Amino acid sequence: MILRSIPILVLYVLLSCTSSRAPAPATDNQTEPQAFTITTIDSLHITIISIPEISEFLFLNNPGKPLAEVAAERGYSLAVNASYFDYERPLPLDPKKIQFLHAGYLRIQDSVYADRMPEERQLTSLFCYNFDSDESAFLTQDQLAEAQAFDLVVQTGPQLIRHGIVQEEEIMNSLNGMGQHARTALASVNGNEHYIVLARKTMLHPGVDLITLGQELLTSGLFKGDLNVVNLDGGSSTSLYLRDYPESSFESGRQILPAIIGVK
Repeated sequence: MILRSIPILVLYVLLSCTSSRAPAPATDNQTEPQAFTITTIDSLHITIISIPEISEFLFLNNPGKPLAEVAAERGYSLAVNASYFDYERPLPLDPKKIQFLHAGYLRIQDSVYADRMPEERQLTSLFCYNFDSDESAFLTQDQLAEAQAFDLVVQTGPQLIRHGIVQEEEIMNSLNGMGQHARTALASVNGNEHYIVLARKTMLHPGVDLITLGQELLTSGLFKGDLNVVNLDGGSSTSLYLRDYPESSFESGRQILPAIIGVK
């Protein structure tokens, strides 16, 4: 993808505010509305959402439906694009028949969806998670043996923040860490508080590089404790579904994605 930007002089005002909006009422086929804490940094179009847990990590070889439809069918109150993927295009081209492949190692419970461990400058991290305890760890590529103690192991990266320090060298060595793109990231405080981070791309803002995103998260004052943040797939894959806060959703009715983090 080639990005072109046109210089525009815009005066940005940094505004961080916790959302006090009431969620939309539940319908007959929904559970009670989920109360998320939604914080925005308006100058960079960043949305930070605290989540009670990760209910599911999905990998669908042939989803065939946009994120919003998959999320509604599975009863998610929140769904977001997850890790990197590749795909095989059918001939003749039919978007509903594309076969997706996970880029990098992925194990969900006892199912291994991809066992290769490409040692490349982008997929530098292993995000590990236990569904029952809601505990997570951020490991490196050479710590796969330690990762086997967790229910979920997904290779992604680069890591933006490790133990409260922005990983500038790791970001600069990655494939697209210094470009201005839409971003999706997963943050953890003390290994048991989790947040979804989304940086949107708009007509007035072309996106953000990962060093700037990391610095903004550190200075936001939101995170009290040992902060770790890892980059998920971003760019054109960036999308967010919020059932009870539809005005905060982003591209969820359009994106067909194989890797999804879901919260019920």
